[in-house]
Amino acid sequence: MSESKSQAIRVFIAVLLGLFVLFASAFMAIIGTAFIPESFGFLAEIPFLTHSGMFVLSTLIIWFLTKGKLSDYGFKKPIDVDLARIIMLAVSVGIIVALFRSFLAGGWGGSPEDSFSIQIIIGIWIYASIAEEVLTRGLVQGHLKLLARKGLTILDTRISVPVLIGALFFALMHIAMVTLGVDLVSVAATVISAFVVGIIAGYYCEKTESLVPAILVHMLFNVTGSLVFFLSGLL
Repeated sequence: MSESKSQAIRVFIAVLLGLFVLFASAFMAIIGTAFIPESFGFLAEIPFLTHSGMFVLSTLIIWFLTKGKLSDYGFKKPIDVDLARIIMLAVSVGIIVALFRSFLAGGWGGSPEDSFSIQIIIGIWIYASIAEEVLTRGLVQGHLKLLARKGLTILDTRISVPVLIGALFFALMHIAMVTLGVDLVSVAATVISAFVVGIIAGYYCEKTESLVPAILVHMLFNVTGSLVFFLSGLL
């Protein structure tokens, strides 16, 4: 088998695994709502259950692929990491992306008070960031790390094929927002923003060989978006 063909198969398998996790976790969430009492609050809601399935299934698949060596897919402490630089970059770009999303979507909408609810802080800022990074940067990008020598250079920064594909997968999975009744312009703005987040998170995941910086970047983007949303409501 030629090298290019084997690489294409690896990409196909990585994307297929990612899609399996997405659809399986969504199905598990729907089933879960029938058994978990509403008194559990947002813990019984589909978004939280979906991310729970996403985290568990992604971790199990990684465990199977690596025969228990989760560290091969980023489950370890980061190396050669400049946290201050990562935080500054994530917050700066996060503000720009949040403003861009709001401009493209034609407004802010909603109520500023919703930006800091327990559901947002735990479910979106923290849990969603972890679960989605384990899927996209852990499973999808991790399975493609053998292709890291291929890529392109953007602004003197080399972005590898695994980072690009992981970011694209992360961006496109947000198209599912359409099923929640979100308008197409807002969905498009989210997809573009997610791609930017994915590139930065993927780059630092590959650079440090750890999911920790990627989760931090993702989390800071979510926090920054909520802060920009909140402050806009005061204008």
